Amino acid sequence: MTAIDEERQRIVSMIQKLYELVDGLFNDVENYRGEESYKRAGDVAKLAEEYKDIITRQTTVFIARFQPLAGDLIFAESALSISYDLYRIARYLREIINMAYGMGGTSAIREDAMEALRLSKNMVREAIEVFTSGKTEVIAKVLRDDDLIDDVYHRYLRALSSSSEVSSSLATTLLFMRHVERIADHATYIAKAAGKVWS
Repeated sequence: MTAIDEERQRIVSMIQKLYELVDGLFNDVENYRGEESYKRAGDVAKLAEEYKDIITRQTTVFIARFQPLAGDLIFAESALSISYDLYRIARYLREIINMAYGMGGTSAIREDAMEALRLSKNMVREAIEVFTSGKTEVIAKVLRDDDLIDDVYHRYLRALSSSSEVSSSLATTLLFMRHVERIADHATYIAKAAGKVWS
């Protein structure tokens, strides 16, 4: 393995670790445990930012050291983009957990919205697999799933605009869905950036 291949692998490994932090936050939302989840979310979001900064530095050194062209340069650009998107997803998940903590749990969030969260979790996993394993065939699925999540979000927007009285469940679920919708968008960004590496 060449030096440039070894450095690429180190960057991929760091992105995989950052993804694992994000995946853990998804699990914390699905299995919300009050103050325990709230404290962990703050710690993990901070750690995710540190990982993002490390990846940024590693990739900058990669560019400076190897002055990459073509595929290696696309890899570096994609790594920077993907690490930022994962960091943003971590921030949205932390906000969801903070919201749950302030409202005494996730019971007010409606089931179709929770299902949308689970779908977004799967989207992020598949998008990362494009980057780490070259599974470009799932990019189209990630984009289709983003449309499904948009549909749920817009349904709640319409429900809000047509309601004379807004229940706490509707308001909570709409705010929740706004975060999920943004998470799904970042999953599509990851999938598209990853696809460039393998094209």
